Amino acid sequence: MAAAGFRHTALLRSDGTAVAFGCNRFGQCEIPAVSGGVAYTQVAAGFGHTVLLRSNGTAAACGNNHSGECDIPSTDEGVTFTHVAAGGGHTILLRSDGKAVARGKNRPPSSTIVLSHRPPPPPPPPPPPPPSSSLSTLFHPHPSLSSSSPAARLPHVTSLLLLRAPPPASPVPVHALIAGLVSRLPPPALPRSLPALPPRL
Repeated sequence: MAAAGFRHTALLRSDGTAVAFGCNRFGQCEIPAVSGGVAYTQVAAGFGHTVLLRSNGTAAACGNNHSGECDIPSTDEGVTFTHVAAGGGHTILLRSDGKAVARGKNRPPSSTIVLSHRPPPPPPPPPPPPPSSSLSTLFHPHPSLSSSSPAARLPHVTSLLLLRAPPPASPVPVHALIAGLVSRLPPPALPRSLPALPPRL
């Protein structure tokens, strides 16, 4: 496992020890030694400090402690640290009881642990209101359909499926339509008397 800070790098070795190299202005590369069968299991690097997790559930930090980022807090009896993380000027540690603690720079609030959760899903929409009595008498399953038929399993729609539209009227020829219109016209008015014809020469 490896972690890179601003100007230094920390490496976790297979024998449980850790080494760091790079800028050591604040002592961030001076990894504390482990003994008594205890090994390092995690490492994190911040801007100028290094945080390490031990196999016994404790944590260690070295380097810049201007804002208290290397002040590892104590835990309750039976509670250990499980994960470590390092930011620019702060440190976050996750505990075995599911809680998290933070130390270091808090401007802007980087050391304030906020427990958040996903909001619950919105409730399902209410069911539609039942149909009125007048509609329920019109749209009901047809008695001739069995309960196993697909149409009988569609409430308030079966009767609509049984209704048949009237067949379309056959088209009327154009000449028959004109003849019908002409037959409805009134006859032309004739003059009562014909004008006298001029004498024939």
